[in-house]
Amino acid sequence: MNSITLIANQGWVLVKERCIAPVLALAEQNRMILTIATVALALIALFFTICSCCFNGKKGKFSGVISPDFFDSKPIPAAPSVPPYLTSFNKNKDTLPKPATVPTRASTPPVLSKEELDIAAIEGKWLDDCKAESQRLKNANVFAKSLPSNLNSNEIISVLGRVLELKNYYRDSHYVFTHGQAAAISMVNTINKECVRRFTPNLYHSLKTYFRLPHTIVYSANAKSFITDYKAANNPSFIDDGYHSDKIMSVDAQFWNENGAESALYFFKAGTNISFNSKEALEKIFKSNFANYIASESVCKMLAEKAASLALDKAKDTKIGVLYAICIPKSVVKDDNKDLAYHCHPYGRVCDCFPYKNKITLLEEMQKDVEIKCKNGMRTQYRILTARLTEEKGVRSFQVDCLPKATKRKYEERVKELVNLVVLYSQLSGLIESMDETTFDEDIILLQQSIQSLIEASPQLEKKYIDLLYKEKKPLVIPKG
Repeated sequence: MNSITLIANQGWVLVKERCIAPVLALAEQNRMILTIATVALALIALFFTICSCCFNGKKGKFSGVISPDFFDSKPIPAAPSVPPYLTSFNKNKDTLPKPATVPTRASTPPVLSKEELDIAAIEGKWLDDCKAESQRLKNANVFAKSLPSNLNSNEIISVLGRVLELKNYYRDSHYVFTHGQAAAISMVNTINKECVRRFTPNLYHSLKTYFRLPHTIVYSANAKSFITDYKAANNPSFIDDGYHSDKIMSVDAQFWNENGAESALYFFKAGTNISFNSKEALEKIFKSNFANYIASESVCKMLAEKAASLALDKAKDTKIGVLYAICIPKSVVKDDNKDLAYHCHPYGRVCDCFPYKNKITLLEEMQKDVEIKCKNGMRTQYRILTARLTEEKGVRSFQVDCLPKATKRKYEERVKELVNLVVLYSQLSGLIESMDETTFDEDIILLQQSIQSLIEASPQLEKKYIDLLYKEKKPLVIPKG
């Protein structure tokens, strides 16, 4: 019970003793007075009910009816928060949607859609033994052409064939692009996916890879807007690598593009990326991602070190990288207001080598593996707006490798364990910050109890980092006026 409610109750006792009791005594002599007293009683009760319910319990400010469970003693879930040092987010934080406030826990498995069942059936045919898998794919006539001599290992054939199976499934409804990546950096996307499932479940889909966390970067509304804003057309000096890699990613519309250092197949086969291969680089990425949920740089650093070690462990289990099948609805690509992909040269400058061809006609030819080269003799590329890729509902994207199923399950469990730790520190971070946002002793006591309950129920939380959450919490900003 808060202080406003106490005042209201005391006032109610006073009114009963000083006003209502004498009126009821007179009512014994006059039935009309009794009627009037009853009406007065109802009006007074209504007045004090409004007084006790329409004040905000946190600030003591008249601002609407309080939720009935506001003062329950159950733990208060914490909202993912953005600390002040994440400048790339804070710069535009007022214009971005906010993540979900309540991390979700595992629940009853949802009923699978036909699409999910179909994909499960396709993946169910994939064999752990790469030699047997490559033979299965050849027997199924997945490859319409003879494989190049540099792409003939059983591991590579297994991954290529699996991506082509996915491409064949989506070919009528989606354009399928490919992206090659080092095994270590692919763990960033795997952890992102689990974070999305726990923190923003409304944006989660099981058949989707999350190359960026939702709502963490500012993005262009469509490809045309990006090209205009960043002068990506008719500008020889435009370079995306290292300058716009947070906004766009390089992909191929021509599956068999093998340009050295400029194709999905090259990076997949080499198991590398231009950057982000070192432990320090991986830690930097993970730290910035976790900072969207936890307001302590030290805690984010600790979690990032765990994540980077997990990523490097995966890299040790394979000699090649991963290949993504990124499936974008044809209706999105054909709509200039929604289109999130554009045709380009290496480094991301818009390709203008085919002015006589409609962009969709050209893309359709690429999807049929027609070899299309620019004036410079190289196969063309595409760039995709990465944030739109994350948030466009119809997109499907798959991370394909040749790891055995048991190994994949091992990493899935380690990822869930890590992200669960992120959730716990996020909840604790939010509770600690809430201590500065209340002025009533009763609320502070409840928050302290919730913090203690969370700590007691979560032995994974280390005292050292609990203390740092208190030390590094964001300063309370008192609004002017």
